[in-house]
Amino acid sequence: MIIRDFIQDVVKLLEKIDLDIVYKMKDEIYNNKGRIFLTGNGGSCSLVEHICNDLCKRCSKRAYTLSNTALITCYSNDYGYEHVYDAFLKNEQIDENDILIAISSSGRSPNILNAIDLAERKNATIFTISGFDGFKTYLYHKIFENIKYDIHIDSFNYGEVEMTTEILLHSIVEHLADQISS
Repeated sequence: MIIRDFIQDVVKLLEKIDLDIVYKMKDEIYNNKGRIFLTGNGGSCSLVEHICNDLCKRCSKRAYTLSNTALITCYSNDYGYEHVYDAFLKNEQIDENDILIAISSSGRSPNILNAIDLAERKNATIFTISGFDGFKTYLYHKIFENIKYDIHIDSFNYGEVEMTTEILLHSIVEHLADQISS
């Protein structure tokens, strides 16, 4: 019963997503001539690594994620873990031609919030995907004007949030790969 409930819950979460936002994100990525940076922690880091690979290989996009262990520990040691992603984005000179896809199951990750803050100051296009209370709860403490698309997955279950995020991002990649090959 638990397995069936989990699958049914993920399907229900997917049905609540505004697909217009997902299509708009896909169009932004398709038309983007800059770079695409993806951020996530833990399972979300694994997810963004996979999506990054697919964007590069299948969609011919310049996509990047901070997944080099030596670099992660270097930035963490020198700037603190809460600044690992914004230090990476600063070093890569993120700018208005780039996209940041920021993923946090909880929407509370300080390192992801700091990356969003830097991307906003550099006028990059920002997409956010989160669960739990979502980024918006934390973003209202500060106005992030440049967040173009925010998808909130209405669940407090990490597995459900991560699976729903993965399905959404893979659907974008599949559509892009099909569009590019046509």
